[in-house]
Amino acid sequence: MKKNIKIKKIQEYINYLSESYKKGLGTSIPKMEKVENYDKKRKDISYEYFILSGDKHYFSARILFLHNIGEYSMFCGQQCIENYLKAYQKYKNITPQKDIHDIEELLLSCRTKKEKDFIKSEEIEIIVKKYNPFYENTRYPVQKKRPKNGKYTIFYPFDIEVLDYFVLKMREVMPYPNNMLDILKDTYLPIEEEVFNMFKKDNVYYMS
Repeated sequence: MKKNIKIKKIQEYINYLSESYKKGLGTSIPKMEKVENYDKKRKDISYEYFILSGDKHYFSARILFLHNIGEYSMFCGQQCIENYLKAYQKYKNITPQKDIHDIEELLLSCRTKKEKDFIKSEEIEIIVKKYNPFYENTRYPVQKKRPKNGKYTIFYPFDIEVLDYFVLKMREVMPYPNNMLDILKDTYLPIEEEVFNMFKKDNVYYMS
């Protein structure tokens, strides 16, 4: 009986969504439209917004990893790195390649002869190589590229700790504005405190 009641409530909610969508009410099911001047907006946006987007993926990656959901943690980690590298391009006034997702290629496009920071290090190359396969492997049953023999390994806790290190080093390279929402600060707590404390546990970013 409980199952039937639950199904009925779900169906009622779907009906509510349907009526709202038909009447154009609210944002429960937003009507999608093409963004005008996408290329210009992408060109003009400031680097800190890419960091903000990257941090959302970073937070998700760490929470998933700590719950042993390894593959999707690694995918979120890849998304974090992608956004941070795009932030770096904007920060250094490097013309970004359009809609690139291969973070090894993205790292190469971040590097110039003038750079001497973390971007030029062997450490970042290894971190990028570790996370790069998970853009496709986790999301699709068929991939354009895949690991040799289709095999890869996720090591606990080390593979999330290298992402912690990546964020720490990239934050040293790019100062984050004090007036921007920063989800890595304690002040950002629409998330339950227990979850936020889990995110910070054994995280080198928060160590003194």
